[in-house]
Amino acid sequence: MIKIQNHGEEAVKWIIRIAIFAQCLGIARLAFSGSPFGYVMFMEWGWAHEATVEVEYYLGYLLILISISILVYPTRIVAALAAILFFGFSRAAMIDGGEPFSEWLLASHAVRFAAPIALILLLTPWKNSKDEYIGQKTVLWLMIGGLALTFLAHGIQAFLLHPHFVDYIIGSAQTLLQWRVDQSTAELLLRFIGIVDIIVVALLLISSTRQYAASWMIFWGLITALSRMTDVGFHAYYEVLIRFSHFCIPLAIIILTMLFKERNFAEKQPKKAEGIEV
Repeated sequence: MIKIQNHGEEAVKWIIRIAIFAQCLGIARLAFSGSPFGYVMFMEWGWAHEATVEVEYYLGYLLILISISILVYPTRIVAALAAILFFGFSRAAMIDGGEPFSEWLLASHAVRFAAPIALILLLTPWKNSKDEYIGQKTVLWLMIGGLALTFLAHGIQAFLLHPHFVDYIIGSAQTLLQWRVDQSTAELLLRFIGIVDIIVVALLLISSTRQYAASWMIFWGLITALSRMTDVGFHAYYEVLIRFSHFCIPLAIIILTMLFKERNFAEKQPKKAEGIEV
């Protein structure tokens, strides 16, 4: 049982590490070509354009170094730095604005900076098994909370007909299926998708349906991430990388939920045996 628990926790760590690795590379690609970080430095802080470009390049290289470290030898300090940069990117994009629902970005991106925080807790050397159990439980609910916020925000935006989401439906349907979807049909589909997202979030919060909800989120998180490429082309690959947590974290939640169920079942077994003997 202990061996299964150890393997399961290691699998969760690797899934989260892969998500952070991909996000770092995706944001680094943006930093090299102009990102919300640059907007804040140039427009809000009044930096010179040359200085802004130079700092963005440094940030891009820093993110690449973080991605390598997370994959090869993860530490809590590096994971904390990733969390700060992910949050900073979301906050900068929120300040940048220029897109519908930009004021919702911290909620929409919640799972992205929840991932490195979860890794910090998983890398923490706990004093005893009880503290480790509490730490793992905190990791589970941290991931559930981040994922729920992200899907809820996207669900509400979909129901309110986010114009970019409408474009993704029309563009992806044309690219993949050669199906010309008109505006009204795309909007109807989008409202339905929004309702489904909200229902799935509710199911994620219920322990008995959590694994089913998370399974759907893996599928839908991957589909919506890939829709950036199916809409505009392969050059939008970095948008997929940035959204790796949208389908990696649901998988980590499933594994961690199963581990807790196995642990609870194993703990109850001796009590049942003692009851029979009496």
